[in-house]
Amino acid sequence: MNNEGEEEGTKYKSLNFTYSGYNGVEGEYGNEFIQIEGVTNNVLNMKAFGYAAGVAEITYQFYENVPAEEVPKNPSVHWMAKRNNKNSKTNVFTDVPDDTIIARRGQSFKVLVFAGANGAGIVENDISANITGKVAAEAFIGEPRGKEVEFKVEDYPSDQVSFEVKKEGDNRFYVTGTLAPTAPAGDFELSVTINHQTARKSMRLKSATQLIVLFNPYDSRDDVYATSSNLAEYIENNDGLVWQGLSDNNNGFSWSYDQFKFSNLIVALDRMFRMPVADRGNLVLVSRHLTYSIGADVCYGKWGEGSYTTGRPSGGYVVLDVTQLCVRPRRSISPMRNQLAY
Repeated sequence: MNNEGEEEGTKYKSLNFTYSGYNGVEGEYGNEFIQIEGVTNNVLNMKAFGYAAGVAEITYQFYENVPAEEVPKNPSVHWMAKRNNKNSKTNVFTDVPDDTIIARRGQSFKVLVFAGANGAGIVENDISANITGKVAAEAFIGEPRGKEVEFKVEDYPSDQVSFEVKKEGDNRFYVTGTLAPTAPAGDFELSVTINHQTARKSMRLKSATQLIVLFNPYDSRDDVYATSSNLAEYIENNDGLVWQGLSDNNNGFSWSYDQFKFSNLIVALDRMFRMPVADRGNLVLVSRHLTYSIGADVCYGKWGEGSYTTGRPSGGYVVLDVTQLCVRPRRSISPMRNQLAY
C-alpha cells in the first residue's frame, strides 16, 4: 500500500484486498473501507492508526456483498431485534416475540432492508420509516379497559424520533432510528416502506413490527436516570420484599417482581391506553396515569362500602383479563414477499 491517500489494492494469501485510501470515499475524510474478494482464509484484525495525538471515536461495520446469482428475488426487511435489544439492555426480557424491538429512549435502533433482485435501482430516498401508536377513542376515555375498546391511531411526534437511511454494499440498506431522551414510552408499531417509481414500473412495499419504547435509567439525559446502586436495587433486581402488618408491627416478605416477563411488560404499557402518544414522554403524567389506570382497570371497588374485616369491597374486585393483551397477530420477518406491484 502506498501513502498517496487514493484507492489502492494488493494481493495477500491469494485474496485481493482493496483500501479506499485515507482521503475517504468521494473525498469524505474518515469514511473509509476495506474490501476483500473471496472467502477469508486467515484471521484478520482491524486497527486504526492516528496521524496525531488526540481522541477519536471510531464506528465500523462489516458485511458481505451477496453474489448476484444468490440475491433473493423480492425485497425483505430484517428487524435485527436481538441485536437491537442487546444494545438497549433489554435482552433481559423473556418470551419476547422474535421480531419485537424493545428500545430505550435516547438511543438508536437499526433495521436492515434487503433490496433483492426485483428491487434493483432502489435508492435511499425510496425508503422511509414511521412509528404509530394506538389510543382509546374519545368515547372510551372514561370507561374501564375491555377487549371491546375502540382505538384510533396517532403518529409518533416527529421531533422525538429521527430516521436515517444509508446504503451498505450493493443491495442492502440500514434504517437507523434515533429516539430523543424525552421520547414517548409505550407499545407502538414500527413500519418501513419502500416506494420505488420508474417509467416502467411502480413498487410500493410496507412491512411492520412491534416497537416498544422504554424510559432509560442508563442515560443521564433521561428524567429516570439512576445511579449504579439504584439501578441494581430498583431496576435490575428481580426479587425484593413487601411489608405487611400494622404500623408498629410488620414484617418483610419475599416478593418476586417478575418484571422481565414480556407479558407483564405488555400489561404495564397497556395501562397508558387512554393517553395521547405525545403525553407518554412526560414522566409525571405517565406516573399519575398508571396509578389511575391500576385502580380503574386492574382492580377497583368502593372501599367506603367494603368490609374492613376482609379488606375486600362489597362487590369484590373487577379484574381485567390481561391474557388477551399478549395475543396479537404474528408478523412475518419479511412480509414484503408477494406484495410487489408492477
